[in-house]
Amino acid sequence: MLVVALLPVMPLAAETVSLPLSLPYSILESLVGETVFNGPGHTLELQDATDACRHVTLSKPAFSQDGQGLHLEARAAVVLGASLAGNCVTPFVWHGYVAFTQHPVLLQNWGLVFETRDVMLYDHDHHAVTGTAWNLVKSLVAAAMHRIELQLAPPVSEFKSFILPFFPDDLRKGTQRMLDSMRPGRVRVMPDGLHLEILADVRTVYRASERATREPVSGKALAGLTEVWQTWDVFLVSTIRTLAGRNLSADDRRTLLDALLQTRYEFSAALSTGTLKRGFVRTQFIRTWKKIRPLFTHYLQHNPADTRLGYLAFFSATQALEILDKVGPTMGIEISRNGLIRLARLLDLEDAATLAYRPEIDTGLRQVLGLEALPDAVPAPTGKDKRRRAPHEDRRGSSLFSPGRLWRTGGFFAVANARAAKKPNRSSLADLKKWMIRPDHLKEDVRRVRQLLNSVIRQRLRKNKIAARYHDLFRRTVLATAWQESCYRQFIVKDRRITFLRSYNGSSVGLMQINERVWRGIYALSRLRWNIRYNAGAGCDILALYLTRYVLRNRGRRRAGHQTGSAYLSGFVYALYNGGPRELQQYPQRRRRRKWFTSDRLYREKFEWVSAGRWDRIRSCLAGG
Repeated sequence: MLVVALLPVMPLAAETVSLPLSLPYSILESLVGETVFNGPGHTLELQDATDACRHVTLSKPAFSQDGQGLHLEARAAVVLGASLAGNCVTPFVWHGYVAFTQHPVLLQNWGLVFETRDVMLYDHDHHAVTGTAWNLVKSLVAAAMHRIELQLAPPVSEFKSFILPFFPDDLRKGTQRMLDSMRPGRVRVMPDGLHLEILADVRTVYRASERATREPVSGKALAGLTEVWQTWDVFLVSTIRTLAGRNLSADDRRTLLDALLQTRYEFSAALSTGTLKRGFVRTQFIRTWKKIRPLFTHYLQHNPADTRLGYLAFFSATQALEILDKVGPTMGIEISRNGLIRLARLLDLEDAATLAYRPEIDTGLRQVLGLEALPDAVPAPTGKDKRRRAPHEDRRGSSLFSPGRLWRTGGFFAVANARAAKKPNRSSLADLKKWMIRPDHLKEDVRRVRQLLNSVIRQRLRKNKIAARYHDLFRRTVLATAWQESCYRQFIVKDRRITFLRSYNGSSVGLMQINERVWRGIYALSRLRWNIRYNAGAGCDILALYLTRYVLRNRGRRRAGHQTGSAYLSGFVYALYNGGPRELQQYPQRRRRRKWFTSDRLYREKFEWVSAGRWDRIRSCLAGG
C-alpha cells in the first residue's frame, strides 16, 4: 500500500463532518417499487377490512421535490362495490392519481421512513377529487404509506467498507474510530433526490511533509504508483463495461470516453515528464467519479436492488472521500491496489480477483464507448524474422538511421531511444523491409507510405460518418499527422535489427505514434507495433473520432472551407490527438492568447506542406536538417 510520508503524530480536536449518502429519485422509486409496490406488475393492493368489495390499487410511484417536502404520486384504481351473498354487485371503478406530501426521516437504526403530512386525490387532468372515493383512498393509503421503511443499514455498512481501504495501515485505528462514530443526520429533499447526512467525528492525526507531497516520486515509489494507477485504470474500465447493453445516448458515450481518455492522457504525460506526485491517483479517482456518477445512477435503477444499493454506497463513498480530502491532507487518504481490488469484489466487477492490467482488445469496452469496427488485422512478424539482419545496413550503419542524426521536437521520435520488440509474432521480414524508409530511395519509399495512408483514408471515409465537405480536410490531417509524428516511418533499424518505431519516452509506437497506454484495450498493441496498415487505420480512426465527436460538434461559427479555417480545424484535431479531451478548452485558449505550443506550430507547418504538395521537405525531419 502506498503511504504518504508522516511527521510525528499531532492530535487535534475532533471535528464533526457531514458525509453524504445520496438517493436519486429514480433509484428511490425502484426501491420503493420493489419493497412496497411488490404486487403483480409492481402494484400495491389496499383493501377495506370491513368490505372486500372496496379496494385501491396503486402503481408507478414517482418522487419529486415539493418545496421543502417530498412529493410522492402514484396511479390509483379505486373500486367501490357492495357485498351481496358473497359477491360484489354494481362495482364502480375510478382511475386517477393519489399524491402524498411526506417528510423523510432517517432513524437511528438507519431505517428511512416517510411521515405522511397530506394526501390528495386527482383525476386524469389533475383536478382535485373529493367524495366517497376520496374518503376511501385516504382511509386506506394514509396508514399504509406511513408504514414504508427502507432499511439503509446494509449500504451504510458497505459505505464503511468502501472508505476504510483508502487509509494507510498506519491510520486504520483512527479511521476505524471515525467509522464507529458515524450516526444518522438530517435528510434533505433536493431537486435530484434525497441527500442523507452521515455525521462522523474526524480527528486529523498527522501532518504530511509538504516536500513529500509536492515532489515527484521516483525509484520504487514510482514503480508502486504506476502499479496502483494501472489497477485504477482496470477498475475504471471494468465499471464502464457494466453499462454494456444499455441504451446509452451519444452524450453518455462521450462522457465515458472523456473520463477514460483524460485519466490516461494525464498519467501518460505525467509519467513521461517525470512529474508524477503522491496523491495523483486519489485526485483522478475522486474527480472522475464526480464526473460520471450521475450517468451511472441514472442506469442503476434497472439493476437488482442489492446491486443498486452497493453502487449507491460506492458513489456516496467517493463523495465522502472528496469531503474528507477537503478537510486537509492530514487525513492521509490514499488509493491502494488492494483497496481497489476490494472495491471491485464488493461491486462484483469482472476481473475483480486481480484487476490485472492486460493488453488484449476489450470488445465490451469498445461497444460501450460506441467505437467503430476495428481496422483489418494482418499477421505480425515472427521471432525467426526478428533475428535476421536488415539487408540494406552495413556494419557501420546508415547515416539516415544514425542515432546522433535523428531527433524529436513536438512529434519527431529519436531512434536512439527506440526499443526492440521482445515477441514479434507472424509475418515475413520482407513485409517489414517493404516499409523501411531508405536514404537512397527516399522519394519512392515515402510515396509508398503515402499511398498506403490514402488507401486507409478512403476506407475510413466510407465507414466513418464524416460529411463530404470535410473529406479533403481529413485526408490532409491524416497525412500531416503521420509526417509530424513519425516522418512516415513504422520501422527503423536498431542494433542491426529492424524494429518498430517507439517514441523517445516509450509511450507511443509506429507510423501514427499510437499511445499504447491511452488506447489499451481499444487496439491490439502487437499489431500497432508490427502492422503498418493496422497502425495507420487506428490513427485514422482516432483522428476521425476527434474530428466528428469533438471538433465539429463544438466548432460554432468556424468555417472549414477557408484555408485559414482548415488549418485551425486540423490543428485542433491534432491537439486532441496529442493531448486528449482537455484540449477542447485549451487549444482555443492558446489561439485567443496567441501562445502556441511548439507542437502546434510544427504541425501547422506540416499541414501547409501537405496542402502545397511540398514532399521535398520530408528529408529535413529524417536527417535532422
